[in-house]
Amino acid sequence: MARRRTKRHAKNKRRTRKAPKTKASYPHGLKEAIGKWFPGQFFSRWPVTAGSKWLPVRVFWLAILMVWSAEQTLQARFEETRDIVWSLFPKWTLGKSYTGWYEAQLKWLPPLRQAVSKHLRQQLQTRAGQHWQREGWCAFAVDGSRVECPRTQANERELKCAGRKKTGPQLFVTTLLHMGTGLPWDFRIGPGTASERRHLEDMLPDLPRRSLVVGLHGLRIVPASDRSGAEFLVARWVQCAFVAQVGLHRARRPRPRVPVAREELAGPAGGAASDRAA
Repeated sequence: MARRRTKRHAKNKRRTRKAPKTKASYPHGLKEAIGKWFPGQFFSRWPVTAGSKWLPVRVFWLAILMVWSAEQTLQARFEETRDIVWSLFPKWTLGKSYTGWYEAQLKWLPPLRQAVSKHLRQQLQTRAGQHWQREGWCAFAVDGSRVECPRTQANERELKCAGRKKTGPQLFVTTLLHMGTGLPWDFRIGPGTASERRHLEDMLPDLPRRSLVVGLHGLRIVPASDRSGAEFLVARWVQCAFVAQVGLHRARRPRPRVPVAREELAGPAGGAASDRAA
């Protein structure tokens, strides 16, 4: 009887034991890496109410770290990330409810997204150096892809299905990648029925002057107006289009590929390619 009571007591003790709080791996390195690009002074431009727990800087840190959480639910991700942020900044007073943080994010997301995007693009252009442009053009690659989402009624109603009949709700993500550095420049997220063309048209005003946009076959873009006054060269696999100030000029036929003699590719005595051919 004593052994049974001991086993039951041990089982109950294991059940009531709380899960250990999540701690950030390499906390000092993580804090310094993000704080290098976004110091506290960056967020001082926005006035805040005294006593508010969710300040812009706190909303930013929780949002940017919450993306990397492996938890299955938003509530669990919020709780895990909140513990990590608190371990990085022990003096911060953070709200405990996911609803409170979500409402604060809705308030601060528009100004934060615009300021953060502008700051990152400026840093990218400053640090790209010789990789910023090639032959006088700033090259970007554009690509869109669909992401499967859980089959809930809310997702099916809002996101809709863009594939086959048995396809679930999806998100459509379009990304602009700076080809010189391999870093993202801009992105758009929409329902599964969105298109890469519409997303790209929406991102054109934020491109720098003399931008070369490389897309896949079938990408056709005819902007109603060039709001930024920039020059664009939209290159496709088959056709090329040049957008400058107002007009759009499209090549009727693709340029034929120039055949290369085999002697130019082979080195001496059929060996490796020569330096001149390379």
